[in-house]
Amino acid sequence: MLWHFAFNRKRGLNEQLVRGREHLYYGDQFRTKAARPLPESAVGFYVETLARDPEALRASFEFYRATDDNIAQNERRKQHPLPLPVLGVAGARGQGERLVPFLRP
Repeated sequence: MLWHFAFNRKRGLNEQLVRGREHLYYGDQFRTKAARPLPESAVGFYVETLARDPEALRASFEFYRATDDNIAQNERRKQHPLPLPVLGVAGARGQGERLVPFLRP
């Protein structure tokens, strides 16, 4: 179920495979991986935005390509925990409760 993380981190090839097929690729991602079903209108708007601009498609993959940098940054942040309380806010249909164990430390 998590194969897309590795695919999304590729450089160039994934964009070539998805370009022109954004509805197919992202439609499947939203159908199978969204925490809650999204309205087709929302998925359509997102996909149309990516399909209109090659830079938007590239940027959608850059989030995943930054994974190694993010891991290193988070390891450095662990050295200096925030010295103040942190407030997390989530809507009724959000994922707040699932994040608590990760944010507690």
